[in-house]
Amino acid sequence: MAAVYTQKHEAQVKGGPEEGLSLSHPVHSDTTRRWIVASYWLVVLLCLPVWYYMTSIERLPLPTERIGLLEGKRVTFPIKIDLDLGNQFDSVQRGMYARGMEEDLSLLKQQSIDFPPLDFEFTFNADRHPVDPCLQSETDEAEDSYYVHFRMVDVDRPFVTCGRHLVVGVKDTLRIPLPVTDAIRDLVAPYSNQKLHPTAAESRIAQYSPTYRLAFTLLNEDASVGGAATGWEIHEALSRYIHPTLTQLRDLHNFTVESQVQYFGGLTFDPQLEVSDGVQRWTLSEEQMSVFINSAEWTLTSGVSNDPVLHFILFVPSAERRPLVTHTTFVGQRNDSFVLPQWGGVVIHNPPIAGQGSPNTFLSLHDLSGPFNTFRAQLAALLGVPHFTPQVTALDRAKFGITPWQLDALKRRRSLENIANSADALRSIVHLVNQIENMPVGQDVLGQVDGALAALDATTPATQEQSSRSLSHLLAHSIDALTLSSQAFFNPGMIGLLYYPTEHKYAVYTPLFAPVAVPLVVALVRDLRGWRARRRAASKQKTE
Repeated sequence: MAAVYTQKHEAQVKGGPEEGLSLSHPVHSDTTRRWIVASYWLVVLLCLPVWYYMTSIERLPLPTERIGLLEGKRVTFPIKIDLDLGNQFDSVQRGMYARGMEEDLSLLKQQSIDFPPLDFEFTFNADRHPVDPCLQSETDEAEDSYYVHFRMVDVDRPFVTCGRHLVVGVKDTLRIPLPVTDAIRDLVAPYSNQKLHPTAAESRIAQYSPTYRLAFTLLNEDASVGGAATGWEIHEALSRYIHPTLTQLRDLHNFTVESQVQYFGGLTFDPQLEVSDGVQRWTLSEEQMSVFINSAEWTLTSGVSNDPVLHFILFVPSAERRPLVTHTTFVGQRNDSFVLPQWGGVVIHNPPIAGQGSPNTFLSLHDLSGPFNTFRAQLAALLGVPHFTPQVTALDRAKFGITPWQLDALKRRRSLENIANSADALRSIVHLVNQIENMPVGQDVLGQVDGALAALDATTPATQEQSSRSLSHLLAHSIDALTLSSQAFFNPGMIGLLYYPTEHKYAVYTPLFAPVAVPLVVALVRDLRGWRARRRAASKQKTE
């Protein structure tokens, strides 16, 4: 296309610099140009404090000295044992009994590395004790206060407990029965007895959490072939068999219970068929039990929260593979249930009618009595409830499920675990803050750390008030310490910089500031050079 020029435009182009615009010279004067460049730099300089304030990392000082002192603090549990020797024993025999028991317990404490830090105190109050303490045992007895009653009776059961009372049957007053001290040790410190609490039982215990979700699932292997369990009286079963145990454990955990029924839960393996005396059955080996859960196809939880979940599965095998049992290694072992460590438990329910085309069934409360009794035992094992010593008969065990001796021992164990884990979390926070210079420590983190330290201080005897020295108060303080220290350690503001090194800052800032900084620097350098050149020219004219 041909360019079209007007006459006015041609006159302006033909004229000199005085008559039109010159593209080879700046439009503005030197002073105006300097003011423009200075205004840009003024804006940059004024924005620097704002940028620094908005990008600076808040690092409040942590109480490192108080955290360092946690290593030297020790928690002790006072154990008051009230000896009731009846009217048959004089003052000399009472002193002999007390000294002998204290020496034996001290010896057992020295010999066991897992013995908890217990501080025993023996007292005598024979006048106020009844002849049969089990008839008048109180349900609101003080924690860590136990009563040992010696009775001159010839009994088949030398040790009987009811509540926090231990009744010992003796035949004479000349010597203490040798198993008495062992029985007291197994009652107040059951985890220190390897025979009572083996390593296998320790590995099953789930990591402590203040909140748990219990997921009960009725899982049919294949309901399409018939003989499936289409429903169950879950609410009645939970109310009768599970809720009493949850009520006893309310000081330790908060529970949320959910249930579901699934009609197809295929296994990833084939159980082994065995025939004995003309009777066939399918058996799960130990290896198959370890991979029993088909996580890829089974939807066992709703996923509505991040609380840890303990699963309890009532598995109904296919009608074509009944009865299905587990492999047993010794006489008396159950062959219809097993525990998956730190995960949950499985109970196998084999309906009496087998074969393809069998009618479906509905599991009544009577049908669920056996499986849910097993679920209750599995729940206690997963939560760390210690085994009750077999040499002692607990008269109230059938009523409460968990005896006060077991519950107190569990509280002491969890308190020690929570205190140790809280101290480790606080020391890890200090280590990370010192190691990573750019890790922020905000007011929320500092408040959580201070709260955890205050809760830990409340667990030591030096800072405990007389009204808060009970085992439940100490457990509550340990739970608060664990919760606050975990919240501080996993604070989102701190975790974000664990994977954000300094090199990433340069990678982010360079594309943002380089395009803006280069023209400003070039303009400033050019004006400085022009100003210096004009000064030299002016001074040279003056000298000439």
